Amino acid sequence: MQDMLKQLSYLGLVLVIFAPAATAGLSEDQSNAFTYQGELWDDGNRASGQFDLRFSLFDGPTGDTTLAAALVFPDQSVAGGVFSVLLNFGEVIRNGGEQWLEIGLRRSGEQDFLILSPRQRLRAVPRARVAAVAGPAAVTSQAIVTRGVSVSDIAAGAVSSAEIGADAVESNALDTGSVSTSKLQSGAVNRDHLNFSTVGSSRIQTNAVGTEELATDSVGSSAIATDAVGSGEIQSDAVELGALARDAVLANHIAIDAVGAEEIRPQSVHEADIVTSQVQARVNGVCPAGASIRSILSSGGVNCETDSEGVVGFNSPTAYSVSSQNGGGTQSVQMMPVNSHICLLSEVDTRDVDNGNEEARCEIVISGGRWQLDASAAPGYDADAFCGSLCFRVNTSL
Repeated sequence: MQDMLKQLSYLGLVLVIFAPAATAGLSEDQSNAFTYQGELWDDGNRASGQFDLRFSLFDGPTGDTTLAAALVFPDQSVAGGVFSVLLNFGEVIRNGGEQWLEIGLRRSGEQDFLILSPRQRLRAVPRARVAAVAGPAAVTSQAIVTRGVSVSDIAAGAVSSAEIGADAVESNALDTGSVSTSKLQSGAVNRDHLNFSTVGSSRIQTNAVGTEELATDSVGSSAIATDAVGSGEIQSDAVELGALARDAVLANHIAIDAVGAEEIRPQSVHEADIVTSQVQARVNGVCPAGASIRSILSSGGVNCETDSEGVVGFNSPTAYSVSSQNGGGTQSVQMMPVNSHICLLSEVDTRDVDNGNEEARCEIVISGGRWQLDASAAPGYDADAFCGSLCFRVNTSL
């Protein structure tokens, strides 16, 4: 193996920059590094395989004074005799004075390095320096491909509103949640910057939008979801009369006891606005002399009835009786007309009402324009009801 390596030769091409300081925007490692390319030959043929390479920096073509720690590159692939490595001896490369490069190599897995001779002197050659900061207008929008700049390429505060032209950033260029409230100046977003349905309720924090942020007529009914606005979102006197369209607020939108007399203006509620099964309209009817209100209509009108004549006496009574025995249910007897007579209970006799489930009673009701006497005893039991009534003809005069 040593005999073969002794036959290896090298040709080095070295690119080096000696600069007084690291270029702004480049790391110190990048400004001190340089590329070494070489060729290895084996008995007139280009060498191939895996090699360990060692590079040492000396202050002369001979001698043992090293300028920096040796750089070792194990298992370097050599194909067609060509290899390339990136060398970085640190700041010593900038110090001036003579610098000589010594190369040692061995096949990977072997013990000793074979030192190639002679050493090679490193010489500085010109190298372009790139400005770390671009001047004004140095980069235009045409020079940047779509998504060519990611968020990791932009330092915090690097781009202000003055650097962004009108319509420069479209909606598809912003990730969800990428712009927070702290990134927006007051007045930065106007209504002509927002498309319909661009901002949903999940994008608006509680109390984020106050009355001063809403222009007159800027929010239409179609922009408000059902149940989106509750009583807690409306200030006192916030909604004026002209702000509500007819039928905009229905009965199922108003909580029980939410509207009192102080919330209703005079003449603001008309008959057509009232559900008569729930609210009685104001009474607006009258009866003529000699008549009185018999009933009130849902519209507020009245039914009238001629006043009753004065009672001056009664004729002799007519007696009636009826009974229900041994739980016989309800037994009835028709008596005098109600428009000319008055009937009163004269006898109530209940028997064998032994427990709370049994019932027996007497009562007078009106049925078909006549007085009716009922005797009732709960079926299935042995209770009895014996009932009596006296009916008097009423004598009247105007």
